[in-house]
Amino acid sequence: MGKFSSAPTLLHANSSNAHLAHERAASLSLTPEPGVPATPVVEKRLDTAQIDASCRGPLLLLFTSGMTWLVLGLLLALISSIKLHAPGFLANTAWLTLGRVRPAAMNAILYGFASQTGIGVLLWMICRLGGNRLAFPNTLSIATALWNLGVTLELWEF
Repeated sequence: MGKFSSAPTLLHANSSNAHLAHERAASLSLTPEPGVPATPVVEKRLDTAQIDASCRGPLLLLFTSGMTWLVLGLLLALISSIKLHAPGFLANTAWLTLGRVRPAAMNAILYGFASQTGIGVLLWMICRLGGNRLAFPNTLSIATALWNLGVTLELWEF
């Protein structure tokens, strides 16, 4: 046939290969050196109050700004819905046309609300499930402020 065969090799439970594989797995287990007593590894998890305290500032900023963007996005969506039925509504202002208000509403809801609250929930869950404090909370607050600045400048373009 050749050097490599395309047919899979099956191991049976009573074959010598299966017995060798079992012995190899047993020899790779973590055993202490002779004469050294085995000590169990105990993970120290933080109290949930400590975890929540470390997350409080940055997550409060994420959720508060996310809710602000939600209210603004829903207001813009309401204006676009009214303009769809009554095109003369707020017709004196050029940036309040349907073609500008609808994308601004969607961007405010998606990038302002959904992304920030999603990141906030994700960070809180990772900290809680991992049993660790939030790392670099000040950096996260600065990143949130820059994200909000970016969403604001993006909406200003419309």
